Amino acid sequence: MEKRMISALLALAVVAGGTAAPVSEFANIHASANILGSTDGDGLLTYEDSSEPEEDTAPEADANEVSTSAKDFEYQIWGDTVTITAYLGHDSDVSVPAKIDGKKVTKIGQQAFFGDNEIKNVKLPSGIVSIELCAFYQCSALQKINIPAGVKKIGNNAFDGCKKLESIKFPAALEKIERAAFNNCSSLKSVTIPAGVKKIEPCVFANCDDLRSIKVDSENAKFTSVNGVLFNKEKTRLHTYPAGNTSSEYTVPDSVKTIGECAFSNCRCLEKVTISNGVKKTEYQAFSFCTNLKSVIIPDSMKTIGDASFYGCTKLQSAVIPDGVTAIENDTFYACNSLKSVTIPDSVKSIGICAFSMCESLESIKIPDGLTEIKAYSFYGCISLKDVTIPDGVKFIYEGAFQFCEAVTNVTIPASVTSVEILAFDGCHALTDVNYGGKLKQWNKINFGDSNNHMLNANLHCTDADLKGLYPAVIKVSNKTYTGKALMPAVKVTIDGKKLTEGTDYTLTYEHNKRCGEAYAIAKGKGDYTGTAWSSFLIKPKKVTAKKLTSPKTGSVKLTWSLASGGVNGYQVQVAANKSFTSGVKTAWVKNGTNSGKTVKGLKKGKKYYARVRAYVSTSRNKCYGAWSVVKSVKCK
Repeated sequence: MEKRMISALLALAVVAGGTAAPVSEFANIHASANILGSTDGDGLLTYEDSSEPEEDTAPEADANEVSTSAKDFEYQIWGDTVTITAYLGHDSDVSVPAKIDGKKVTKIGQQAFFGDNEIKNVKLPSGIVSIELCAFYQCSALQKINIPAGVKKIGNNAFDGCKKLESIKFPAALEKIERAAFNNCSSLKSVTIPAGVKKIEPCVFANCDDLRSIKVDSENAKFTSVNGVLFNKEKTRLHTYPAGNTSSEYTVPDSVKTIGECAFSNCRCLEKVTISNGVKKTEYQAFSFCTNLKSVIIPDSMKTIGDASFYGCTKLQSAVIPDGVTAIENDTFYACNSLKSVTIPDSVKSIGICAFSMCESLESIKIPDGLTEIKAYSFYGCISLKDVTIPDGVKFIYEGAFQFCEAVTNVTIPASVTSVEILAFDGCHALTDVNYGGKLKQWNKINFGDSNNHMLNANLHCTDADLKGLYPAVIKVSNKTYTGKALMPAVKVTIDGKKLTEGTDYTLTYEHNKRCGEAYAIAKGKGDYTGTAWSSFLIKPKKVTAKKLTSPKTGSVKLTWSLASGGVNGYQVQVAANKSFTSGVKTAWVKNGTNSGKTVKGLKKGKKYYARVRAYVSTSRNKCYGAWSVVKSVKCK
């Protein structure tokens, strides 16, 4: 039962992810799980092949044979039938009973063998008609299983992650293979789709690294195969290009209108893909993790480039988006870290979340006119991007949109912008100039979220003002002695050696300047200056004066000192066997600042000892110490 509960919890977590491969880490908008949730298909694909189906080498269990005890299973009874819901045993070879309690076993239920990494061979009885969602999910040692003749459905992610499963024979009765059923079966080498299959949902064979060919019975009315590539019967939808195909180039046929979800996912041998004119749509993760793909030709007929279509294509160097595409969806070019240039037409009205995140080689990009917003993390981590021009009409720049674009020096912002959210330009350390299309009064009305200091401190060029940013300012301020009262030390602010004038060039405020510890002097631009600059200074208790170190009794020393002013909470006394206080150190505490002496006992007679003292102030987190006094020494009695 414990094993079953753990499997159920894992399944729940994974099913919640809903993705075939990891997508963006930002904004909590995607998960990194490998499982796919169910979606309605539209009777997807077929393979055209005249060869005979391979013979099944996995023997089917006899209807009366039970080689694994029924007590090793959890199950549910539905009328005269039984559904297996969990396997509780630890055998590597498992035979599912044909009958339990005299009733016929007909289903392998959801998550029944979920995450079992011990089983290698499974024999299913002839009465099985359905293998449900995640039934054998992540059975990483599974090498062989028979699919009985009566099975009509293989559910979502049923064999997802069965990395040692090399072959599978589908029965003639099979009608439906649901989403990601064999996703991540990296050892699977070949499959043949029977004539009766009516529906193959997306990503069924995604990330099958060794799969070189998908065959389809020539009598199948819904799907066909051309050179091992799976299409629907009309060849208007390319369903799956086998990830193990060793060709470096591929041209999508002229008949294709849609390139389906995960169609080319993880095809690591592909270097060039030509998408023929006529293709209108690529769906979710169509080319994700094609890590050797350098070139893709996108035709003028293309209208929609789906979410994460080129996610993780790490060698893709350039992309030209044709006129007519209206949106670049979420994660489209995420982590294409060789991508240097992208041409985006003015027909694009939306650039999605994380669309170009982590494109580390991208040096420039023209954001098209017509956009009204720059979505969250659209250009996150584009560390080579140098200049950014936001087109007129954009109102919102969302969270993290240009975060960690470390090379950006100039940003152009139109007067239409009303909000720049938190972290939008965080980490843009090289940003020196902001060109604003409106007046200074309008600029001051923009709602800036936190962590946009690089933008706010840059030189600001408005239509009616030209202000110098305080980002290069040098602020000099001295440390102060703790008094328990707010301290406002004198401040000197200079830019390029020129001293600025408080009240004319900046206003001065302080933070945390009453407590003991680190405080801040903050200059905010005024007049011809904009932005803020700051410097920290320390507030510490006054250094204590040690008076005398004596040895009043055998094995002890006594240190006396002058009490510190400023309301300290006490003193720390240290006695050691050497002047550097690294040997035989004893520490003592005197609270409340009322005593001016402390005796330390347990010392060695006739040995020379050293002592020092410092004041402290208690804070909410720790103690704030002043400097140590001079060191006194004495020979112990």
